[in-house]
Amino acid sequence: MNELRQELFDKLVAQHDARVKEWLDRYTQLTRDIQEIKAKLEAGKGELTDDSLYHGLSSLSEQSYEGFIQKLINEQSNGIANSGQSIIKRDDLAGFLKNARFQTFLGEIISSPLNPEVYAGFNDWWKKRPVF
Repeated sequence: MNELRQELFDKLVAQHDARVKEWLDRYTQLTRDIQEIKAKLEAGKGELTDDSLYHGLSSLSEQSYEGFIQKLINEQSNGIANSGQSIIKRDDLAGFLKNARFQTFLGEIISSPLNPEVYAGFNDWWKKRPVF
C-alpha cells in the first residue's frame, strides 16, 4: 500500500513541480487577498460591495467587487476552483452580484470560513434562491 501511495504521489505531485507551483502561487495569492478583504471588513473600512475594498489586491486584474466575484466564482485558473466548474452561469452572475442575501452569505463565509452554520444557511438559501 505504501508503494502505491508513493507511486501516486510521484506521478501526481513530484513529477509536476512547475504545474503544482503555478497552482500553489495562484491559490496563495487569492487566499491572501481574501484574508486582506476580511481584515478590511473587520476594521470597518467598507462594505463587501465597495470597490475601494479591493484596491491593491494582487490577484485581481479588475480591482472591484465585480472583479472579485468574477475571480472567485467564474475564473478557471483562480487557484481555488481551478477546474472552472462554477454552478453560476456567467449570464446570472450580475443577479448574484446585486442580491443582498448572496452578499450577506459571502461576507459571512469570508469572516467565518470554518462555521458550518454559514454553509448550511447558504445551502438552504441556494435551494430556494430566486432565478436571475
